[in-house]
Amino acid sequence: MDADPDRFIRITRVVELMGIAPRTVWRRVASNDLPPPYHNGRAAVWSESEIRDAMQRIKNRSTK
Repeated sequence: MDADPDRFIRITRVVELMGIAPRTVWRRVASNDLPPPYHNGRAAVWSESEIRDAMQRIKNRSTK
């Protein structure tokens, strides 16, 4: 299933997609493995397509 390029997701969905803890999401943002979130008021949101691209880069890097 392809991600909707205009869909924004919250951290709970990022955690579900990646199978990691919320704190690990923030660590990966800090280490530039994941893109920084956009802010919608007080909520941090990510582009689903950007997260899926980052997941693919991480996967490719770990298989080399």
